[in-house]
Amino acid sequence: MNNEQTHPTEAILKSFLKYQLCLMRIAFGDFKWWVDFIIASVIAALSTAAQVYWQIVPANQRRAYWFSVLGPYALIFGLHLAWKRFVAPWKLDNNRQTKIGAQAEALELNEARVQELAKWPVDHPTIRFLEWAQNPQQNSYNQRGFLLKNDGGAALEVRVEEFAVGSQKWGGESLSGIGREETKFALVWWAAGNPFQKFDLLSSVQNQTASQTGFLLAPDMSVSVSVIYRDAHDNWYRSQADLTYIRSQYRLHFGSTRIEKLPNAPSQPLTFPLR
Repeated sequence: MNNEQTHPTEAILKSFLKYQLCLMRIAFGDFKWWVDFIIASVIAALSTAAQVYWQIVPANQRRAYWFSVLGPYALIFGLHLAWKRFVAPWKLDNNRQTKIGAQAEALELNEARVQELAKWPVDHPTIRFLEWAQNPQQNSYNQRGFLLKNDGGAALEVRVEEFAVGSQKWGGESLSGIGREETKFALVWWAAGNPFQKFDLLSSVQNQTASQTGFLLAPDMSVSVSVIYRDAHDNWYRSQADLTYIRSQYRLHFGSTRIEKLPNAPSQPLTFPLR
């Protein structure tokens, strides 16, 4: 039974060719203007050929004329190609070092995150934002707010933190708690809004988006919202998410929830006014 083995010389040659190909990609991968340069050279060559054909250029000066027209193009183009090939190894090494640095930084951040999570209580609360929803209670008069779900241990003193939509200050109610695997509604309102605007966050975000770019060109706009809460051991946490206005669907959508453990208990906030 014959085992096929690659000869060392062949392996070295393949590695060398692969390295050279990588250098060529680095050197000429971003060569944006070479097409225009070649087109200009072709036009110059055709123009020179037409002048020679129609005998506009004297016969004894044709060779010198060809060199005077095409020579600078060939010289500049050749020197530029040589320069790009010369600096390609440095660019390749710089790209590798940048990639290695980015990977090392990502590993450090991940390790720091793992170490931080190891200090968290095993049964810590984990509140996430589900949707911008109608108040499920009867006779709510079109009141709206955040639908929150707790995937972890019991969360106590759940508070909607104040946030801004342009110059408007929005806030929400405080809940006594949300149990494990429990979903609760937290009312959200604009303190200075009239009864028809007070709970209409969707229209407020839409109007703020339009005021910045106009209705026709308005992009999807995001507002960062958050809730804070504690566990039974007085460890405080914050859940934060981006609430995005999707213009094409005229609705608000929550992105993924980010959770952090707060180093200290937050100061007691003032009750957000509901007038």
